[in-house]
Amino acid sequence: MLELATKRILKLVTVARLFDTLHEQEIIYCHWKSNEHLKASMQGQTDLDVLFDANQKLQVESVLHQVGFKRFDTIKEKSYRDIVDFLALDLETGKLIHLHTHYRLTIGEPYLKGFQFNSSLEASILENRVFDETYGIFCIQPASELILLYIRHALKLRRRDLLFGHFRQNPFVLREYRWLRSMVTDEEIHQALETIFNFPELTQFITGEFRAKNLSRIASAIKRGSKVKRLYSPIQSHILRWYREAAVMLFRNLTCILHRPVLSKRINPRGGLVVAVIGADGSGKSTITENLRKTFEVKLDVFKIYFGRGDGKASESRRLLTSFKVMYRNTKTGKGLNGKKCSSVKKNGFFRTLHKTMEALLVAQEKRQNLKFMERAKRKGALVICDRFPQNQIMGYNDGPLLHKLQDSKNPVLRSVGKIESVVYQESENHPADILFKLIAEADVVEKRKPGETSIEKLRSKIDGIKSLQFKNGCKVVTVDAAKPLEEVLYLIRKEIWNML
Repeated sequence: MLELATKRILKLVTVARLFDTLHEQEIIYCHWKSNEHLKASMQGQTDLDVLFDANQKLQVESVLHQVGFKRFDTIKEKSYRDIVDFLALDLETGKLIHLHTHYRLTIGEPYLKGFQFNSSLEASILENRVFDETYGIFCIQPASELILLYIRHALKLRRRDLLFGHFRQNPFVLREYRWLRSMVTDEEIHQALETIFNFPELTQFITGEFRAKNLSRIASAIKRGSKVKRLYSPIQSHILRWYREAAVMLFRNLTCILHRPVLSKRINPRGGLVVAVIGADGSGKSTITENLRKTFEVKLDVFKIYFGRGDGKASESRRLLTSFKVMYRNTKTGKGLNGKKCSSVKKNGFFRTLHKTMEALLVAQEKRQNLKFMERAKRKGALVICDRFPQNQIMGYNDGPLLHKLQDSKNPVLRSVGKIESVVYQESENHPADILFKLIAEADVVEKRKPGETSIEKLRSKIDGIKSLQFKNGCKVVTVDAAKPLEEVLYLIRKEIWNML
């Protein structure tokens, strides 16, 4: 037991549970590439690439579901045949574990991976797998991994890499090559090429140096033969690869350009999720939502929306309006008690009221645009994290309507203005978050986090208001003790979100 415990500390709890269950269920697998930095994969720092027996696909997916992994579909421009993505959240560390499940060895050019082996290579690799005593998992035989390293990078070479001299030996790949080469002999390489790969003619190249010249010769030999199947015709592969490369590069920036959610990573096949975090000032809303964004955006498309009135998140129209504040401020110069000149600012009531009214309308318009963005992102299968959320129950604060009194005005124009604002907040009730976290703590606790910003009386009022807010049945409300340490709060929130993803 002590020996087992020593091994376990090398792996995240979730990773250890995954492989233990695979062994218990007698699932045939092996970690087939990048074993040089296997420790990083075991600790959630890099992806896990595991080859499974295609005949056990249903059993594999059952085990993954059992240990907390969930399937996420890559966007079509980044998806590859017979490779499925699964993610799990390790609650203790807050790390997302990314598992690539391979049922065939799909390899080739970046953005395409247009080749698969014709023979039963996968079965031979699984049959010759070896057990890694350090991490307690099955890995590919080192000679086979070295051969695949050559073949993978040979088929990745593009004409432009050779024509313009763009080929560079990646230091990480070179380190992996040297690590594998130190573990195998030329005889073992030849034997693996002959019995497992059925490619004995590649021996002279793979026992040679890991350079562009040898990789190019390997690629030519493979493409001339019939042991590797092309998934696309040469013309089709060029067009598709160019399109995918351009699309992926463009998608990363389209959200900012178009102000619409554009996915560039993965889609949740179970549907998008909207998460909202609300609470009084100092309860930790911004810290928590930013931490959640960083946790999930590593592997998922995450859109963070700010529903407050902060100047830093203001629209261009509201920033412009703010610059005109001087219009309702009159500066008067006079003499102070010591006889020196001093100036005082007198606020003009009419312009001040006009400014506040226009600002409230612009804030409402921002919330409307954010609600539309939120709904679009959810429909596309993204994760949306909301810092605050509009409500129509408490007037004047806690992200509620600011012009509610105008609806009772005798002036028809003012009544119309009040109604225009109220429509936005009514709409928010028809588009609730899927899960909403109320951060609750005593007023003196949150006041210490932001001393002097808000009076204790006002904080108590805001906290009581947060407690009283009700949301539609479609919204799961979770009350969180915001006075607890941040890590405890994040643990609870991450767990609730992952359960709903």
